[in-house]
Amino acid sequence: MTRDHTPADPPADPAAALRGVARAEVEIAAPPDAVFDALTDPAQLAAWCRATPEAPLDAWRADVRPGGRWEGAGTDAGGRPVRVAGTYDVVDPPRRLHTSWHTSWEADDGAPPSSVRFALVPTEVDGRPGTRLTVTHVGAPVVAQAVARAGGASFVVRHLRVACVRAARAARAPFALHR
Repeated sequence: MTRDHTPADPPADPAAALRGVARAEVEIAAPPDAVFDALTDPAQLAAWCRATPEAPLDAWRADVRPGGRWEGAGTDAGGRPVRVAGTYDVVDPPRRLHTSWHTSWEADDGAPPSSVRFALVPTEVDGRPGTRLTVTHVGAPVVAQAVARAGGASFVVRHLRVACVRAARAARAPFALHR
């Protein structure tokens, strides 16, 4: 298995969640450039990204460059506004994306921003070009513990995988002629 972790990535171990480190790895049946676009394009983010399983983030803006800001907003199941935001630290398409991460509910607790690193490695999935995506979220104990309980793949990564696979299938679908 090929891995592309930066030297600063913390080791994957069971106690990591207690220290606020969440790591999820998934293979996606879409090439790295398509997955990178799904991570950075506001229209695609609105289609798949959620703050929680019940809180879609349907309004996005992103200035995809080092130092650029990004933000996603939506409402939770109770109708309360939710927001996630951050700054891009590393933008290296289609291989790496590093951002700060801050949520509206963490802001209420006075928590400092955490960081999220995405590493995208080309691979073959079901005989087609694919991506091995590793997401490392550092400094978010609640997120890390939820990912650990889910067995290592968070609901966010699962939503991303489904969106990318759907987009890849649509791109491969033959065009039908309508008369």
